[in-house]
Amino acid sequence: MVIALTNSRLEWLVGIVQRMSILLKIKNWAKEKYKKKRNKMLRWYLNPATTSLAKVHFSACLTTVMRILYPEYRLLPISKIGTSGHDASKMWPAFSGKAFAPKYIGKQARSNAYTFPTVTARRFANATVCGTASAFVCGDEALLPDYYVATPQALIEDGTLLFAQLHSQAMVRHRPYDRIEKGICVFGSGATNWYHWLIEILPAAGYAQSLCEQFDAYPLLVPESCLQRPTFRDSLLAVAPDCQFKPMKPDLLYQVEDLVVIDSPVRGPMNFTKGQWPKITDYAQHDPALLAHRRLILDSLEIPSQTAGRRIFLARDNVRRAYNQEELLAVAADFGFEAVYPEMMTFREQVELFHSASLIVGASGAAFANMIFCQAGTRALTWIIPQYDEFCCYSNLAGLVGADLNYLFVSSAVNITSSFEAYSAAYNVDPIELRAALIALNF
Repeated sequence: MVIALTNSRLEWLVGIVQRMSILLKIKNWAKEKYKKKRNKMLRWYLNPATTSLAKVHFSACLTTVMRILYPEYRLLPISKIGTSGHDASKMWPAFSGKAFAPKYIGKQARSNAYTFPTVTARRFANATVCGTASAFVCGDEALLPDYYVATPQALIEDGTLLFAQLHSQAMVRHRPYDRIEKGICVFGSGATNWYHWLIEILPAAGYAQSLCEQFDAYPLLVPESCLQRPTFRDSLLAVAPDCQFKPMKPDLLYQVEDLVVIDSPVRGPMNFTKGQWPKITDYAQHDPALLAHRRLILDSLEIPSQTAGRRIFLARDNVRRAYNQEELLAVAADFGFEAVYPEMMTFREQVELFHSASLIVGASGAAFANMIFCQAGTRALTWIIPQYDEFCCYSNLAGLVGADLNYLFVSSAVNITSSFEAYSAAYNVDPIELRAALIALNF
């Protein structure tokens, strides 16, 4: 049966469609505006200087806006991972050590003594997790690594699970897409960055082999993107060759009924709030646990003992932080250095390269995570912006293996006001200064 529409009915339907289209456009516009202002509003709301009355009114407005535009987001109190869950195993006892700030040529490195707590495996029930997040949700709490709870200016927001980290509260996305019965955490923020993967996240896969038989059937929960990258996948197979892996798709959330989280052997900031920069007191590492991680990889790959003698310049494609690499390569070539591109190498090739190097030169970056494979006595030179004069990641790794890492400090081509901007800021290194540094270091 064909129903004929009168002109008035047709006009009525067209009007309804047009109104719906306008409402959709308004909602999308509001979402974009809200997205841009969200973190700024939340930081104002959670600032202790903001009056209680203002917070009451703002909280009501924020809750209403979130329910309409982002119903899957919640504002939750923050707690420490280290004081939550149930202990499954004590992996490594507490360790006392020193963090080392970048050392300028000819000067003594500043240091800071610390005590690294016991490395522990903990169990959590019904945890909402994401493969790109170090934070997760249990019950009505957002659980973060202990350092980030104690250091509010340090940020580990991932944009998928943890959207805003603000003093004692966090905005989290809380809508599980898939359920996992059980698993061991080998994921976290920065998982696709070589340093964060190799030094902070991957060790858990090796430590998991020391858990009791009860956990033998627990798969390792690993970001799918890491399993798809040959270098990352091969490093995982080197430390856990007989384990089952459960891929975690990007940008999806999972609810794990029985989650095992093993403490990272390294403590340090991912990013900071605007105007804040790394301090030597931000950094610590558990040397025995890291050395065990190093030895496991060297033994698994059967890297032979050898005399270190290669002179290598760590080159890269300059896509992220552009600098005058070709000029510096020419200077380094005069001292017998060969250009190498670690990101183009297999995992084995990278381990062999750093294990055989006696002299290393290159821009500060994730490739220096491979210093964990260097031999005692290896010497290195890198450069960094002045705001990072207490950035200890690579200095600590050098100290771990008995290497000598020296720094030049260079200025960015643009004004840098945050660690986010520093990540991609272009700069130049004076070739004359590099040559003088190589001579001063007897390279």
